[in-house]
Amino acid sequence: MVTLKELDTKSLILDTTTNLSRVGNFVLDENYERANYFVNEIEEYIKELDKREYDESLKVWVDKARSIILAVRNKNIESKYIADDSFTCGVILQNRALFYL
Repeated sequence: MVTLKELDTKSLILDTTTNLSRVGNFVLDENYERANYFVNEIEEYIKELDKREYDESLKVWVDKARSIILAVRNKNIESKYIADDSFTCGVILQNRALFYL
């Protein structure tokens, strides 16, 4: 099994985008147990990203992913907004990662 340290930055970000999509889907289904599972994975990816240098244009969206993590854990906004933010953040991160990394 590959550890997070072994993945390059682009792979970490792309894995994060996949999990953001999963979070959005599970939140829409009101399956917060599964959403939290993937939120925990996203958090681990971000912790590894924080140890690395990457393009500044991605940092805004990594911070947005952090806010999604908090929102899912606290269920402090309506689920449709969490899901929309998850999908949007994931798509933008994916496109920028492909372009900048």
